[in-house]
Amino acid sequence: MDKKFFIILVFVVMAFTFGQYSFCQEVVVDTVVNQQPKIVLTPLNAGGNDASLRDIQKSAGYKVEITEGSPKAIMVEFSGPVTIKQLSETDCEVTLKLLDSEEAFNNWIKSKDAPFKVNFTVTAKDTHHTYSISETGTFTFGKW
Repeated sequence: MDKKFFIILVFVVMAFTFGQYSFCQEVVVDTVVNQQPKIVLTPLNAGGNDASLRDIQKSAGYKVEITEGSPKAIMVEFSGPVTIKQLSETDCEVTLKLLDSEEAFNNWIKSKDAPFKVNFTVTAKDTHHTYSISETGTFTFGKW
């Protein structure tokens, strides 16, 4: 590139930028502070002291809602004897899947006293930050 042409080009760009003809436009953008995710566990059919394990396992026991400014940045993990049904990007239902038969139930309760309790844990991690939180839900039952 010729030196004279380059100097003229720089001068023209500076004139338009700093002069009365500016092609630059100022844009103000509001940002939201990334908040730590929150886990809301809502019991639907979590049982009770006299509840039947068979009945609890037939339908969702908890609704789980993850609240945070950017749901796509949240990684959610479940642990425990549960199955998950995704309802939306931020909501799901948790169903207990512990034992399949009365015989398995009777073997499982041999060294335990009623009421019986089984826990599951939900962990939400923000993949863009170091936020990580956990909540525990409990299913309670007293008979097969």
